[in-house]
Amino acid sequence: MVTSERRRILTPPPKYCDIYANPSENTIDLPSYDSETFPLPYLSRFGSESIPVYCVRCHRNIYTCVTYESGFTTWLSCTVLALSGCILGCCLIPFFMPETKDATHTCPNCHFLLGHFIRD
Repeated sequence: MVTSERRRILTPPPKYCDIYANPSENTIDLPSYDSETFPLPYLSRFGSESIPVYCVRCHRNIYTCVTYESGFTTWLSCTVLALSGCILGCCLIPFFMPETKDATHTCPNCHFLLGHFIRD
């Protein structure tokens, strides 16, 4: 009499073609993707404010997290203010205004860089 343990050991492994014959059985379900509300990042126009996009790294519909960095427009504004006579600290005002800074958009879940908005 053959025990079930021995029968399991004696059973040959499945063939390669049997495992991969039906690929739909070997896939995982990802969260649904709404292309109307949450477009892909490379199809989006990033601005200075948060926008809805689909994160390609964590596969979620998110609103971007925006951080501001000093860029060319910030330094140009500072220089123009300094040359026009605002030298007692007033020329530093553009460094405290997000309207003069560049914006970096990241995913709030996985912190993946999605895009930039550079002011001209």
